[in-house]
Amino acid sequence: MKSYSHCRLYFIVSVCASTLNYYHSLFASSFAPTRRAAGAFVGKRVNASLLKDDVSTQRFQIESSSSDFVPDTMTSVDLSFSEKDQLPIYISSSSTVPTQQNSSELFSPAVLSAALLITGNTVGASCLALPNAALGPGIAATGAIFIFAFLVHLLSGLTLAEIAIKQHENSGDDIPSSFKAFADATMENPLAGNTVSFLSMFTNVCVLVFNLMRAGVTGSSLSESALSFSGAHIDPSTASIGFAAIVTSIAVTQSGERLASIASGAVAVLFASFAAILIPGLANVRDPVGTFFATQTADDLSSAMLHAAPIFVQAAVYQNIVPSVTKILSYDRQKVISAIFLGSLLPSLMYFSWTYAVIGGGIDLDAIDNPFLIAFSVAALYGSALGCVMSIAEELDEWSNALISKNDGIKESKEAGEETVVASAIAHLEDPAGSTFSWQSVSLAVSVPLAAGLIVTSGGHDDVAVLFLGVAGAYGAPLLYGAIPVAMAWSQREKMPYIQNLIPTASLGVIGVGSMAFIWQELSNALGQVS
Repeated sequence: MKSYSHCRLYFIVSVCASTLNYYHSLFASSFAPTRRAAGAFVGKRVNASLLKDDVSTQRFQIESSSSDFVPDTMTSVDLSFSEKDQLPIYISSSSTVPTQQNSSELFSPAVLSAALLITGNTVGASCLALPNAALGPGIAATGAIFIFAFLVHLLSGLTLAEIAIKQHENSGDDIPSSFKAFADATMENPLAGNTVSFLSMFTNVCVLVFNLMRAGVTGSSLSESALSFSGAHIDPSTASIGFAAIVTSIAVTQSGERLASIASGAVAVLFASFAAILIPGLANVRDPVGTFFATQTADDLSSAMLHAAPIFVQAAVYQNIVPSVTKILSYDRQKVISAIFLGSLLPSLMYFSWTYAVIGGGIDLDAIDNPFLIAFSVAALYGSALGCVMSIAEELDEWSNALISKNDGIKESKEAGEETVVASAIAHLEDPAGSTFSWQSVSLAVSVPLAAGLIVTSGGHDDVAVLFLGVAGAYGAPLLYGAIPVAMAWSQREKMPYIQNLIPTASLGVIGVGSMAFIWQELSNALGQVS
């Protein structure tokens, strides 16, 4: 068994080495000087092969007859034309060809803002579980796990960015922000969207179980401190139910704009309190060098690393926001790469620093009298729980809408400019008080994880709830943000070979094989423990 664990650990190390090699070539090509602007080629004669029909604009694959235009790959540009079949043509001044960007543009305020958006979408309540998960392998080995998670998520994020950019460059339209709609549009298969929807709900349910149970523990501790004069306190189960009721009422009654403001406020409190805790915490680490090189508490290092890896993988998930980031940065390839790189790196550094400070004794997670720690815990748990509930409710509403459309016969007229919708169905779908989600979807999104958490923890609220994070990281995240994006990118490359890729093709194989191997070893490990 020990040799098998070492083989699995060797596989992870090999994936990291291969990924680093591919990133070297990726960033070398991405930040190298690119083709000159289209204005330099106005009036140049080119030979164009028609790739797509349109009324006003054609997309062509360009082979220049001028030595001034030497693309590093076959290039797609939009060309205006007067007669559909008139070839050869000339590039107009409105044609779009990638231009060279200096380093200041690659780290412009827009890029930094997008990177912080990714960071804010990543850092959450999962960090409360990281120190205990890192005790087994130790800090030094945990650093290797963070590097592995960073590289895997970076490659996954860039894969999704490539899909979004190529889809936009091919159609000229903005891509959908919904991950399910994004998959539907890319794969052109309802099964793909439904699979993404199911995996998204599964992953969010697992994370929400952890949030609700950890909120119960935190609420019970706070009540014990506040009611110490009377000796009374609220038990964790009751605190979890109360927290779930608060999240449910807010999600049902508030509009989408208001929910976004609440979530933004929670993120602001989270970052401010995190800095207030972490900076002095790092300074108060008792033995900095000894803490870093301290031996692991687990007997088998490789098994401990493999046991902790799913939790760290799940904690670093952010890919659902990648389509929005590409739109914010106007589908600029180099800016998107910079934003995703920084947005992936910052949470990894924050998580590692947090774990190091907690294990080193600089931060006491049981210090309920620390106002910054209280603010951080509440903001992290509330923000993460609200995000999970909104995501689950959105998927449930889409499934409900599709079912109503099918049963009530809602259909769009094929006649030009005419649409008819069953009024009763619209009334059924409208939410009270201008809320974004139906109360049925929100109630179901909260009650199922709450019931599952209370049953599994049996009211004890031990670290059993952390296992749900491990399940999400072991099965949900590798499928949703690993195997599926690879399948989407592969399908897209076959349909659009004329558009430049963002990452090397071999990288898709690394992330695809690595994701399935990771799932297989976690499943084998779970079955081995059961037997």
